[in-house]
Amino acid sequence: MKPALQFNEPLNEPNMEGIYLSRFHEQGWVTLPHVFDPDSVDEFRAQVESAIRPGSVPWIPLELPDDSPLAVWPAKAPRLLEFLKRCLPHAALPVFPVLIRSGWIVRPSNPEAKHVHDWHKDGDHENVSCANGYAPPNFLHVAMYFEDMTPECGPTWAINRSHRDGKLSPFEEGFVETPFSPGKADVVVWDPRLWHCGGARTKNGTRICAVFNYVGVIVNGTQSTASPSQQKAYFQAQNDAEKILYGGQFVPFGEEEMYSISLAKNKL
Repeated sequence: MKPALQFNEPLNEPNMEGIYLSRFHEQGWVTLPHVFDPDSVDEFRAQVESAIRPGSVPWIPLELPDDSPLAVWPAKAPRLLEFLKRCLPHAALPVFPVLIRSGWIVRPSNPEAKHVHDWHKDGDHENVSCANGYAPPNFLHVAMYFEDMTPECGPTWAINRSHRDGKLSPFEEGFVETPFSPGKADVVVWDPRLWHCGGARTKNGTRICAVFNYVGVIVNGTQSTASPSQQKAYFQAQNDAEKILYGGQFVPFGEEEMYSISLAKNKL
């Protein structure tokens, strides 16, 4: 199945992107508008709905198969990736967003309580990373719903600024929760240190929330070239951790052919 979802290719104007970035820093999340071509969203959502199947475990009533080409297609939207570069820690060198996980939360309307995510954080539970002022998160969440979100649709709810202020939590009296309310062509970029919970859909239909997780990989200029010794270490890696260590930020080496050329030239 070829995904119907199309992207808005022109990037956001830099000043507007800066405004979105400020909102992300201050409140812990931001709606990034017009990431997708709105005329393609409904068809894509219909494709997803047609691919949904019963869940494989009791706590997942419905699921999108993880081998479906639909599952990761939205993660490469140009406007999104460009914005994520500014959200991730980058210091002196730019970073490139790398998808580390995709998860589709699919729930029927009026679900059982056990199928609705309660309040939680996904990182920095001690609130130490922003204790001395704002610091970017080490990884990012992006939520996509592919419909205009209202409270009846079951949006994600968050406590604004709870990524920066440890006193803001669902365990304090008078806390204020805010829903993610993007349009169908928008996405929400949010900080995993934020207190958040899932919503329950009360209107007819299926609650679909795609959550993509990204980390940043340093890229010096556009691409880097590993030294011959590092290429050798990459191809002799004993596990995935070593492959990431020796090859994570570099141009793919072309596997064994490139390695053979390197051996011949450098007599490693």
